[in-house]
Amino acid sequence: MRKHEYIRSSEENHLSFYPRPTLKRSEDANYLNLNGIWDIDIKKSDIENIDIKNITFNKTINVPYPVESYASGIEYDLSGDEVLIYHKSFEYLSTKEKTILHIDGADNHTVVYLNGERVGENIGGYLPFSFDVSRLIRKTNDLIVIVSDNLDFNYPYGKQSKESHGIWYTKCSGIWKSVWLESVDSDAITKIKIDTDIDKKELKIDFFKEEKASIKIIFNNELIRKIDEYKSNEVIKFDSINLWSPEEPNLYDLVISYKDDSVKSYFAFRKISIVEHNGFKVFALNNKPYFMHGLLDQGYYPESLLAISSIETLESDLKKIKEYGFNTLRKHIKIEEEIWYYLCDKLGIIVWQDFVNSFKYNFFFDSALPTIGLKGKSLKIASYKREAKDFFTNHSIETIEYLYNHPSIVLWTIFNEGWGQFETKKVYDLIKPHDSTRIFDSASGWFNDHKEREIESKHIYFKPIKIKKTYDKPLVISEFGGYALKIDNHTYYDKAFGYKVFNTQEEYNEALFDLYKNDIYENIKKGVCASIYTQVSDVEEEINGIMTYDRKVMKLDKEVAIKISKMLKL
Repeated sequence: MRKHEYIRSSEENHLSFYPRPTLKRSEDANYLNLNGIWDIDIKKSDIENIDIKNITFNKTINVPYPVESYASGIEYDLSGDEVLIYHKSFEYLSTKEKTILHIDGADNHTVVYLNGERVGENIGGYLPFSFDVSRLIRKTNDLIVIVSDNLDFNYPYGKQSKESHGIWYTKCSGIWKSVWLESVDSDAITKIKIDTDIDKKELKIDFFKEEKASIKIIFNNELIRKIDEYKSNEVIKFDSINLWSPEEPNLYDLVISYKDDSVKSYFAFRKISIVEHNGFKVFALNNKPYFMHGLLDQGYYPESLLAISSIETLESDLKKIKEYGFNTLRKHIKIEEEIWYYLCDKLGIIVWQDFVNSFKYNFFFDSALPTIGLKGKSLKIASYKREAKDFFTNHSIETIEYLYNHPSIVLWTIFNEGWGQFETKKVYDLIKPHDSTRIFDSASGWFNDHKEREIESKHIYFKPIKIKKTYDKPLVISEFGGYALKIDNHTYYDKAFGYKVFNTQEEYNEALFDLYKNDIYENIKKGVCASIYTQVSDVEEEINGIMTYDRKVMKLDKEVAIKISKMLKL
């Protein structure tokens, strides 16, 4: 049974921020955030058979929170044969030629109507999509968004489950990321791609236009470079640069003016690579060996599930993680709103970003056999449809394109523990050309079944970490630990699940320090160059977090955390 005593009450509009920090226009009359209270109806119907003229809206919902969440205001368990019908009336005055409707995330099949006409549809729950609504927009508007979600495993679904249990969490249906409008000139900048080279001290900006633009580069609020006529992908050379790292997260502000359009962005000089160090291949940040001391981050919140709870909660989590000496987060099979990555860029937190898994999980093949040592090659016979395989691959490529400009991201995880894993080398070969600047973990945990993999990535629970051989690739412990401690009055369910359970904080902290000292620190001299501990916070039934699900209790003592972080150096 869920407990709500400690959960913050829902407000009308938590998420009123500008949702695209890497391509930002001024928040004037041509931008409208539509997050907040919408009308909603829930019907048993096929999504294509809804008559939008005959809908009675008898409930309201707080967008953008999943319908299952407390923050949504209705906390409804959507069944697979039901659809969510959202309605929002709003006024909007456009002074530009083109108006774009953005929906940054709706799970899973979405159909959109504006002022009685069908605008378009989208399938997939994690990435943003948009529609040109210039022809239909008026001063007074009626927007209807219809969403169905039957948790179809042919599409990326992450940790969502029809019933929360163990490492599987409450499903999240409907709109769960920001909805917003923006009007722009017909020839406005719609995307940018930024590349930096710290060795050559060079910057390249692609704004995907043939004509030239004006560029301003600003550092520490000081204009350091102005180029009146800049051509896309032209090399900009610097005499000196300020590098980005967790210790010094230096960001440069960027303004691009193209015709009558002007956008703001930012970039960093940062390099991730693999180097030789003490006889081993290890990760290097800005050409120096660097130990990535991280946590697994599921990105779940008790009141809002997959959706962002509030900007304040995001900042509090990230600042606490840094305060406790961690420099890395592995964002686990979830894609956040872009504001989360901006905060990691700004605060200085390295990110390993997982792609979101498809296909049904099989405990016997995906967990039980690998746990007893059968990790060389997946024994599961994949019966996945070709269309679904292609969707996963394309979704992964789109994830790279969506998040490419965030310097905090240094690594992409393609498959996790065999969940939906198929044709590993083929998928790697299709995805890798889309980002030559970052490292790829083809198969985090096990089933590393292609020789060209870039790293050795191991998940080790329930037993000591013993490195018995030398690898010709960086060796990372991409999941370990999972120590559990139940804090009374701070659990989401009465039932609790953990990998190794402790009864007191004293026992927990002593065991955690010993785990790091014996299993990670002692293995640095055997080649381990990064570790990801499970996990940031408890999530529902799972109580493996270093903090409780409500973020009110830190189980890990700060003094212990700092001692651990000081040990882990290359």
